Amino acid sequence: MTNQNMTLPAIALRGTTILPGMIVHFDVSRERSVKAIEAAMLHDQKIFLVTQLDPEVETPDQSGVYGVGTIAYIKQVVKLPQNLLRVLVEGTGRATLVKFEQDFPFIRSEIIPIDEEEMQMPEPVMEAMHRSLKELFHRYCMENGKVSKELFSYGAAVIIIGVLLSFFQQAIGINVVLYYAPRIFRSMGATGDVSMIQTVVMGIVNIIFTVVAIFTVDKVGRRPLLIIGSVGMMIGMAALSVLSFTNAIGIAALVFIIIYTASFMMSWGPICWVLISEIFPNTIRSQAVAIAVAAQWISNFAVSATFPSLSGWSVGGTYAIYAVMSLLSAVFVWKWVPETKGKSLEEMSRLWKQ
Repeated sequence: MTNQNMTLPAIALRGTTILPGMIVHFDVSRERSVKAIEAAMLHDQKIFLVTQLDPEVETPDQSGVYGVGTIAYIKQVVKLPQNLLRVLVEGTGRATLVKFEQDFPFIRSEIIPIDEEEMQMPEPVMEAMHRSLKELFHRYCMENGKVSKELFSYGAAVIIIGVLLSFFQQAIGINVVLYYAPRIFRSMGATGDVSMIQTVVMGIVNIIFTVVAIFTVDKVGRRPLLIIGSVGMMIGMAALSVLSFTNAIGIAALVFIIIYTASFMMSWGPICWVLISEIFPNTIRSQAVAIAVAAQWISNFAVSATFPSLSGWSVGGTYAIYAVMSLLSAVFVWKWVPETKGKSLEEMSRLWKQ
């Protein structure tokens, strides 16, 4: 079945890619982009979001953007000082760009929607996200120069542990749950309004258990909380995998998603950042933290970008992969991550020297 062409207001995004199922916000300052938001709000609140090839170009034409973008529904617009708009959108589908029309107060796009069944992670999107990461790394290198010889003065172990902390924080799949929550709930049979309510419930759980982490991290310690959180996440994802394979989707699925997110928010969510700030000796802190944070974003990209393809292969299998990653994260912390509770930075420096 051939999809019919659509015409929507469009925004060219600088270094950002929004995918179907994601609910995100971004700020709009360019006059034509503001006009595009206003035009969309006067009609059905739909807008076409496409990524620029070069984020430095002020007014890109059709040759300056990628050929595939996302149809998004505008959920909220907040006016900020200095003629800024903060826009909350939900990606609803992919579309191929046919024409960029510039003869309006805003950019108007002619697009062809892509069937969700045929949708895979498009190569242009992968290239755009890769370009964003490459640009960030390039700027870091320009500002900080070559990696200092002192970086490995305490051995490679401390750097590897910092990178693996960042990797496991993403590999357990938390951002998939956060980015694609409405889509996941709809796949479980929830209607649009119900899926949004369930997403709000998850947000409340996130806040409550983050507060739990704040009040327990210095009493219980970093390692015990991380291991407890890993076990809870493993249980949540393993149960979701079983429910998916048996098609027994219902309130139990919501319960296990809450167990999973609560386990993350009381452990890996905040405590990973605490450890990254505490394990590195003073002399290598700035560069080591930068490497760990870069690993964080690269892992975030890899996990988020592969979820649509993995879920197309097997939803239950995807959840099982995240369950295995949760188990491995517990083993990693138990075997290799040192406890930093009550230790000064000088004590950590002596630890790595030994």
